[in-house]
Amino acid sequence: MTVAPSNANAAPAPAPAPYVFVVPEASAAQLETLRSLDPRVDWRQLGHGEYSWCLQTFLELRDRGWPVALLSEPQPGHVNFVHAAHLSSLKPTAEAFIVAIRADYPRVPWAAANVVQNRLQADDRGSFWIPHWPQPGLIPRAADRDTVQCVAYAGVPCWLARGERQWSAALKALGIEFRRLGHDNWNDYSTVDVLVAVRSFDESRYDEKPPSKLFNAWHARVPLIAGYDSAFEQIGRPGVDYFRVSTLEQAIAAIERLRDDRTLYRSVVDAGAARATVYSRDRIAECWQNLLSGPISLRYLRWQQRGYRYRIGHRMHVHAWWLNRQLRRIAKRSLQQATGRREPFWKAVTSTK
Repeated sequence: MTVAPSNANAAPAPAPAPYVFVVPEASAAQLETLRSLDPRVDWRQLGHGEYSWCLQTFLELRDRGWPVALLSEPQPGHVNFVHAAHLSSLKPTAEAFIVAIRADYPRVPWAAANVVQNRLQADDRGSFWIPHWPQPGLIPRAADRDTVQCVAYAGVPCWLARGERQWSAALKALGIEFRRLGHDNWNDYSTVDVLVAVRSFDESRYDEKPPSKLFNAWHARVPLIAGYDSAFEQIGRPGVDYFRVSTLEQAIAAIERLRDDRTLYRSVVDAGAARATVYSRDRIAECWQNLLSGPISLRYLRWQQRGYRYRIGHRMHVHAWWLNRQLRRIAKRSLQQATGRREPFWKAVTSTK
């Protein structure tokens, strides 16, 4: 089920209970630091998927006057939003109303609802699609650039079809630079002329992935060369506000067209900029407000009315799921001993703030 934005001037509906966004393992002092972040300034601290969802949503809704809190544990008597990656690290909480933010993880079957990032994951059984926030702190392409000199990829290297070397070699023959935006500049599109987001050249649909790179390209006023991800075609129009390719040769040909045809370049950029207004931070905040005041509030009220028999079964379901996840975590940890375990995100944030 997709949650659509409502009238931009509509006032938020009253909440049946405070909404809690959960960041596990953080102390009171660390939580206070996280609460002080500004999505438009502290973009580095919002780079990890787990926190670009929960933490960023908390910050955006709080700044719009909604009754939200940022805590380290789910609270009974509240509506709790927890990233699916964090649920297995928390103690079983069958007494708390949990909304799982699914992201790239499997559906959490016992959660009261799941927030999903691809429209095909939404359903009438409690899975709701909310557009991901645009890149925090995004710097758009410089207005005075009038040629295609730099093609960039923003993402994990393993998710670029053919790899950086082949893209770089193919574009070097055209006199065009290929660059990967890394941790220190992944928000900066000021010198980027074309963005690529091709996971593979086999026309795979990647029905669990979000359209984030297309949002960012539109807001940055940069044309996107993409693969066949279903998320892109759900919100965009291939050939109008982005290009879709199935080979490296098609991608290079599209880049050449954009370089040689300024009218085409401006047309794609303008079409994307028009679509970007639909997925602004204010409009996405409306989607969250509609979800909280509508389907989530209704489910919370119904959940409070569930009887003793349901609660016993629910508690058994939660504990069985949690035990299964612990066994999987132990197995995974044993495989990661050689490289070490990644430290919790809040440690990196609070050490650099």
